[in-house]
Amino acid sequence: MITLSNIRDVISDKTDANRETWKRQSKSLHSTLRQTYVNYWSTTIAAKMHDSKALWSKINVLLKTQPSTSDVHTAEHFDDFFRNKVSKIRQSTMVSDRPCITLSAFDEVSQKKLLKS
Repeated sequence: MITLSNIRDVISDKTDANRETWKRQSKSLHSTLRQTYVNYWSTTIAAKMHDSKALWSKINVLLKTQPSTSDVHTAEHFDDFFRNKVSKIRQSTMVSDRPCITLSAFDEVSQKKLLKS
């Protein structure tokens, strides 16, 4: 078993035996930590089984993920998007011909006629 007192010896002496000892102890440590994690959450969830508010609070801790910085939208991003969009539309339509139709007068339409349409 590797202890803190002989860890320097194991690291500095890179024999196959030491490497295998290191791997075995490392796997054992990871297995113990994983089992401790599982036991903690199993016990915690079982203890909160009859208190739904406390239970969901603990479950939310388990499910919580860090927000991705690429998904964060700010007012500045929103503003830039639409300013660029309008600018591109203006540039693309600036060279096109103006429409032939000019609207200078409109016929009056009653509300009754609009509702029938």
